[in-house]
Amino acid sequence: MPRKYVIGIAVLLAAAGAFLPIGFALQMSWSRAVALEQQSLDNQAQRILQYTQGMLDQTVEVLHRLDAVPVVSPGLRMVAVRYGDYSALIEPGRFTQLTPTDGVQMALVLPGSGMLGSHNHPDLMLVAQALNGGKLDVEEDYLTAVARGDDITVVLLEPASEALSSLRRERNLWLPMGGMTALVMIGLVCWLSRRRLSLAGELATAVSRRELAVHYQPIIDLRSGRCVGAEALVRWQRPGGKQMRPDVFIAIAEENGILPRITAEVFRLVIRDMEELLAVDRGVHISVNLGASDMKDGEVLRVLERMLLHTSIEPRQIWLEATERGFMDVDTAGPVIAEARRLGHAVAIDDFGTGYSSLAYLQRLPLDSLKIDKTFVDAIGTDSATHKVTEHIIGMARSLNLLTVAEGIERQDQADYLKAREVDFGQGWLYGKPMPAAEFIKYYLRNVENTPPPQRMPGEGAPLAA
Repeated sequence: MPRKYVIGIAVLLAAAGAFLPIGFALQMSWSRAVALEQQSLDNQAQRILQYTQGMLDQTVEVLHRLDAVPVVSPGLRMVAVRYGDYSALIEPGRFTQLTPTDGVQMALVLPGSGMLGSHNHPDLMLVAQALNGGKLDVEEDYLTAVARGDDITVVLLEPASEALSSLRRERNLWLPMGGMTALVMIGLVCWLSRRRLSLAGELATAVSRRELAVHYQPIIDLRSGRCVGAEALVRWQRPGGKQMRPDVFIAIAEENGILPRITAEVFRLVIRDMEELLAVDRGVHISVNLGASDMKDGEVLRVLERMLLHTSIEPRQIWLEATERGFMDVDTAGPVIAEARRLGHAVAIDDFGTGYSSLAYLQRLPLDSLKIDKTFVDAIGTDSATHKVTEHIIGMARSLNLLTVAEGIERQDQADYLKAREVDFGQGWLYGKPMPAAEFIKYYLRNVENTPPPQRMPGEGAPLAA
C-alpha cells in the first residue's frame, strides 16, 4: 500500500480513535441518566400504587364491619366505594396525598370506570396511550411508568429532559473513561502506523502477502564451464516499484525476528520454481542462504523437511549457506549443521574471510564447502595485501577437504587465477547475473547442451552425508 494511503488511513483512524470514545461516553452518560430516572419513576409508581391500593383495601375492610352509617356530604365531590348494602365516601384528594417528585404528572385510573385522581394535570391522551402500551406520539420524549394493581392503575409521565439532573453526575463518571480510552486508541493507531510505515512493518507485510521473489545466480564448475546449480537470492520490490537491496532488508529482518519467515518463503519459492528441473537432473543443486537466527535452534530445518516431504526434490539438491556470524557460537551452530547434514543437505560457510574464522574454528564445524567472499576475488591481479589472503583461504579449504566456491567473479583473469589454483566452483557476472526462475532454467538448459559434465560433482570428495 502506498505510503500516502497509509498516512491518510492513520489520520482517519486517529480521528475516529479520538471522537468515538468521547461520543460513546456522552451517549452512555445520557443513557445512564435516563435509565436512572426511569428506575426512579418506576419506584414512585409502585409506592403510589401500594399506598392507594392499601387505602382502598382498608375502606373495603371497614365496610365489612359497618351495620349502618349515616352519610352527609353537603356540596363535596366524593368517591363512593360500595360493598353490599353499604358505601364509603372518600374525598378524592386522599388518593393523591402521596405524590411523585416535582415535574411528574400522575393519573390514578380505575380500569373501566375512569380517573380516580390526578396530580400536575396529566395529559389524558398520553395517559391513554401509556395504558394501552402505545408509543407516546409527542414532540418531546416522555418517560412513562405504569403500575397495575388489582383495582387501580398508576400512570406517571415525566419529560425525558428531567433526566438532566442526573446527567452531570454520569458525565463526571463516563467522560474521564472516554478520554482515557481515546488516548489509548490514538496511541495505538500511532504505534501501528509507525510500525506499518517502518521498513520492518512493510517487510513483514510483504512476507505475509507473498510479495517476495527469488532470482537465481548460476554456479559454474570452473574446470568444465558447466552450470551445476544456482544460488537463490531473495528480492523485495517495494510499493512504487523501488527495489530494496537484500543486504539492507535482510539485516532489518534479522533485527526484527522476521528472517525465519523469509527463509521459509524462499524455500517455498525454490521448491515451486525448481522442482521440475531438480527432479529431471539430479546433478543440479540450489543454494539457500540462512541467517544467524536460523542457526540458533534448527527450526528452519524442520520447516524445510516438511516442505520437501511430498516433492520430487532430494535433500542433497538443497545446499544451505550461512555467514560466519551464524557460526560464531560453535556450540549452538555445530548441532544444527550436523542435523542438516544428517538430513542430506550440504552446508557451506558463506562470505568466508570477512569475519573471525581460522583453521581451528573451521575444524570444529562439520562443513561441506567454503565460499570465498567477493572482496578477495576483487583483489586478484592487484598488489594489495588481500591478494595474498585469497591463496591462504584456498589452502585452508583444501586442507579440510572442503569444496570451494568463489563469489563475485567478473573478469576472465579472475576465473583463470581461481581455476589454476583448483577452486571448484565460481559465480559472478562473468557467468550470469541473478535472474528469474524461467530465465535461469533456459540458461541452464543451453549451458548443459554445450559443456561436458564436471570432473568433480558437487559433494564429491567432501564429507557429505548420504
